[in-house]
Amino acid sequence: MNNDIYPCVLFEREAADAGTFYADLYGGTASSENPFVTMVDVFGQKLMLLNYGMPIDKTPALNLHLNIDDDAEVDRIFNALKEGGRELMPLGSYPWSPRYGWVNDRFGTSWQVYGTGGATQPQTLVPSLMFVGDKVGKCSEAMELYTSTFLNSRSNGAKKDDKGNVMHADFEIDGYHLYAMDSEGPHAFDFNNGVSMLVLTDDQAQTDHYWSSLLAGGGKEMQCGWLEDRYGVRWQIAPKAIIAMVGDNANPEKQQSAIAEMMKQIKLEIAPIEAAYNG
Repeated sequence: MNNDIYPCVLFEREAADAGTFYADLYGGTASSENPFVTMVDVFGQKLMLLNYGMPIDKTPALNLHLNIDDDAEVDRIFNALKEGGRELMPLGSYPWSPRYGWVNDRFGTSWQVYGTGGATQPQTLVPSLMFVGDKVGKCSEAMELYTSTFLNSRSNGAKKDDKGNVMHADFEIDGYHLYAMDSEGPHAFDFNNGVSMLVLTDDQAQTDHYWSSLLAGGGKEMQCGWLEDRYGVRWQIAPKAIIAMVGDNANPEKQQSAIAEMMKQIKLEIAPIEAAYNG
C-alpha cells in the first residue's frame, strides 16, 4: 500500500476534535501539526484533516469506505459514527454484505462501514468515488484516466449493469486502492472541495506529470497545488520537499517564507519555494 496517497477532509474548525475521535474509534493516532492540519494514522494508513475556517459540506460523492472483517466491530464502529450524525443506509444485511451501513458522522464525514464476512481485504480504509448527475456513465472513463496517470496502477475488476454503468469497481493508483461506481439515483450532492485526494510527489517532474495528466480534457486549476479533474474530483499534488519546508516548525522564519511563496502559486513549484525558504 502506498502511503504517499491519502484522502483529505475539510472542516470549519473541528479538525483536531475529529482527528481525536477517529483515532480513538479506530485504534490509531492523531497529531495536530499546527492549528490548520491534523494527521490521523489508522489501520496503517494516513488521513489528513484541514481546518478551512468557514462552513464546508463534505460530499458523500467521495466517501470513506471501511472494510471490517468482524460483524461486532462493524456494529461498534457504525453506532459510534451514527451518534450525533445521520444514517444514509441503516445498518443491516444487504446483497453485497452480511453487515453494512452508510452514515454521515457528527462532523459531516461520510463513511460506508462494510462487513467483509471474515474475508481479509488488502486495504481497510478505501476512498470511494460516486459518479452522479451528468457524470453517470463516466466511471469507467475516469478510472482509465487515473490508472493511466499513475505508475503501478491497474483495475481489479468492475461489475456493470445492463446499461454499462459501473455498479462497483476496485482499482489501484500506484498501489493505493480506491472504489468507484456510477449512481443514477436522485442525489443532492456532487464532488466538491470537502473531500479530496492528496498525492505526495518525489520531485518536480513527477508533480508536473500528475498535474498535466489530471487536468487534461477539461480540468480546472485551483490554488496551492489543488486541481479539479474533468469529472469534478479534487486532487492535491504536493511535492514532499515543499511539505517538509512548510511543516518546519523548528525554523519559523524560514517556514513562513516558504508558506508565503507557496500561497502565491497554483501548481506547486519547488525551486522558488526552496529559494524563499533558504533566504
